[in-house]
Formats: sequence, C-alpha cells, structure tokens
Amino acid sequence: MHPLIMFLKRLYTGWRPLFWLLLLLLLAQSFFMYKGIQNLPFFLYHMYSKEHRPQDSIPVYLLKTPYGYLDHKQLSNREEELFLNTVAYYQNLQRDGDGTAEAVEKRFKKRVSSAAYEWFNHHLINDSFSLKQFPLWWGRYARSVLGENIPGISLVRSYVYSKPPFMKSPVDSILFHSASR
Repeated sequence: MHPLIMFLKRLYTGWRPLFWLLLLLLLAQSFFMYKGIQNLPFFLYHMYSKEHRPQDSIPVYLLKTPYGYLDHKQLSNREEELFLNTVAYYQNLQRDGDGTAEAVEKRFKKRVSSAAYEWFNHHLINDSFSLKQFPLWWGRYARSVLGENIPGISLVRSYVYSKPPFMKSPVDSILFHSASR
C-alpha cells in the first residue's frame, strides 16, 4: 500500500479533526491548481518560476561615492540585500511592471463594483509616484547605513560577461544619483 494512503488511514483512525483538515487543504490545493488561482497558502509553480532568456552578461550594481567604489562586501548581509536586491527589483518594475495590474484586472474587473475595483487598483498596484521615490529612499538608506553624510552617491550598473574570460564590461551606466541634503 502507498505510504501516503497508509499515513491518511492512520491519521483517520488516530486524529480525525487533523485528517479532515488535511483532506480539505489537499482538495483546496487541487482546486486552486486546476483553476490557476494564486492564493496563499496555496502556491503554484508558475508563481515563482518563469523562463529566463539566455544572456551573455550579468548585471552588477555598484555604489559609487566621490571617494571611489564602495566594497559592498563590507556591509552586513541584510544591508547588502537591501542595497542591491531592491535595485534589481526597481529596475524590473521600471522595465516590465510587476504584473499586479494585469492580475487585479483579471481577478476583480468584472466581479466587483467599479468603486471596489478602483480601490483595489489604488491599494494593490505600484504607481509611478512610488517608483520615482525609490532613488530618494535609496540615497537616505545608503547614508544611514554608511553612517556618513557623503556628498553624492551614485548607483552604477555594469555587466560581467558570463562566458570566459568573465571580465567586467568597460562601459558602466549611472542608474541614478542621490545628492546629500
């Protein structure tokens, strides 16, 4: 007999409330997978996975001050994550959006009143004003972590080639500059 069936049978005889809860969760997960609905705690594979295009280089974000490039490895892991991963997320939001507008429209547009739909749009979707505020927040955060009032911090994007000889691109681009206040 299959181990899962044996486990469910033992659970049914030993602890029926947990058996029924587990059975309900399994049925709900099956339903949500069939319908393609993305609801917590019912995760779907495509919520966290998408096909990535082949790339010949990998973007690298660098912090540039008037004193030179900052070695971000001197920061704690949490600070490095906030510095660099938020920037990658910001870049993706600028380029592609985050898909929330499409998800809100698909889920709610014809199912709720127009007032409720506008409320969902206002509260669930990242607006352009929020995106414009990111460089200011990032500059303030950088200064607070570095503990100095550095006159100007720039965020620079460069590339490292993903094929041998794995060299850094000679061309860098400044994503944004944050002047001190």
